[in-house]
Amino acid sequence: MNDPTNEPASPQRAQEGVGDPGPKPGPSDEPTGRVRWFQGLPETPDGSRPWVELAAGPARTVRATRRLQFAIGHRVLGHEGKCAYLHGHNFVFLLTAMGIDQPQDDLGRVIDFGVLKARLGGWLERAWDHGMLLWSNDVEAITAMSHVQGQKLFMLPYNPTAENLARYILEHVGPLVLGDTRVRLVKVEVWETENGKAEASI
Repeated sequence: MNDPTNEPASPQRAQEGVGDPGPKPGPSDEPTGRVRWFQGLPETPDGSRPWVELAAGPARTVRATRRLQFAIGHRVLGHEGKCAYLHGHNFVFLLTAMGIDQPQDDLGRVIDFGVLKARLGGWLERAWDHGMLLWSNDVEAITAMSHVQGQKLFMLPYNPTAENLARYILEHVGPLVLGDTRVRLVKVEVWETENGKAEASI
């Protein structure tokens, strides 16, 4: 039978420290700025309680992400396959914001998720939802869309690939709709299908 005292420590325990700190500390015994954590850790062979110390200070990076979904049409001019034709997707957007001067507000939020929905989702709904996104150089498709009465059309300065949609939202839409808030858009993920995504970040 293996001696449990000779078993190697787990990576977490090896890095953060395992030992017997004595009796479990009460609230007044906890070191300032540190929290001793016992829950879920097994007893050591001698019956003592292992422990790790977790920093209780502010996180190094705090971000907030809002998920949005819209039905959008496009085509990729010059594509080698089916994407060269007009078609559409139920695009999913994951939009991540980060505080500019302070990571969180007085309530502990980066920004309210409802604000991200109203600002970014509002713009996407007005400009892209149930519309056609085309490269401004795609004269053939633009001409075709001009014959469809009431068709929503948005022209981009480049091919409307998932990569370029993420880039456009990050570089143009984010600064436009979040410019008067205390946050900025730092990452945009665009899921074109459930199996493929593109992202842009700063």
